[in-house]
Amino acid sequence: LEPATEYMARVRCADASHFWKWSEWSGQNFTTLEAAPSEAPDVWRIVNLEPGNHTVTLFWKPLSKLHANGKILFYNVVVENLDKPSRSELHSIPAPANSTKLILDRCSYQICVTANNSVGASPASVIVISADPESRVSTCFSGTVPSVWGEGDFSHGSGHFRPGDSSTYMGNYLKFIQVNATPTNSHH
Repeated sequence: LEPATEYMARVRCADASHFWKWSEWSGQNFTTLEAAPSEAPDVWRIVNLEPGNHTVTLFWKPLSKLHANGKILFYNVVVENLDKPSRSELHSIPAPANSTKLILDRCSYQICVTANNSVGASPASVIVISADPESRVSTCFSGTVPSVWGEGDFSHGSGHFRPGDSSTYMGNYLKFIQVNATPTNSHH
């Protein structure tokens, strides 16, 4: 049975000595208990460089019913300064919100986003923001698969995710960057 799912069970029985005599059907509706979300939320970001800081806008897709395993109550956004690792911040964003804006100084950051229901938290999606203002490259880990992207000529040519394209996965907007003197390849 799936978590947080309504089911209807129907039962009837027959007499062992008169197996052709069946009872009337009896029915029972029940809902299974919630479980912690089973998948990391899909997360993407827009980074605006301003004098002395990064303004990072995070967006995430709500989990499907299959992966939410119950009602999502809030999203936790944990921001860790990689240049000063002893300091991290927790931001709890009530559902159904699916975005938040962070103003961060010019350091490298790891940002983790989890979806939370009454039982627990999902696996984290992780975004790494570089301190280098010229870099404009981020890394995102949804679960265990990393993706790297940067500003540039994505499939719509703007270099940014277009909000009207919310049904399209971020994979369509990835631009692979040059690593170890390997030529840049575009994925459309």
